[in-house]
Amino acid sequence: MLALSVTDVKGFMVKLLKGKVFDDFQLRNAVVNTFARFEIFGANENGCATWGAVKPHVYGIIRGGTPPKSIKVIFAKEMPGADADSKDATSLFINMHFEDAKVNLTTGVSKKGFSLDKSDERAWDAEVLQFLDKNEITYINEMEG
Repeated sequence: MLALSVTDVKGFMVKLLKGKVFDDFQLRNAVVNTFARFEIFGANENGCATWGAVKPHVYGIIRGGTPPKSIKVIFAKEMPGADADSKDATSLFINMHFEDAKVNLTTGVSKKGFSLDKSDERAWDAEVLQFLDKNEITYINEMEG
């Protein structure tokens, strides 16, 4: 599991809400707190909607006036290089939380059952770090020192 703090919050939010960086991720859940609380579930008749399909609706909620109090988004994706053939891992996640002008990212792996084998988590964490670096998203790893 990674716990990361994004260092360029404005740049990250532009990539999240206006760019295409996260568009291919499945959206499991999004919660936007503005003048009211909006919750979006990504499930649809075809499985899960992509962030690219839902992003315009989220942007429509927050565009204009006062910045949102908070935004939480749960992304899921099988990324190349992650151990997709694992007998244990069922889902790979990136959780994004924006609040108080800060963005935090955490990773997670959902498994079929209890296992001491952490190879799925290590592979997913490595893929997420590679994804962030490739897309020039700067961060501090809160798990290191």
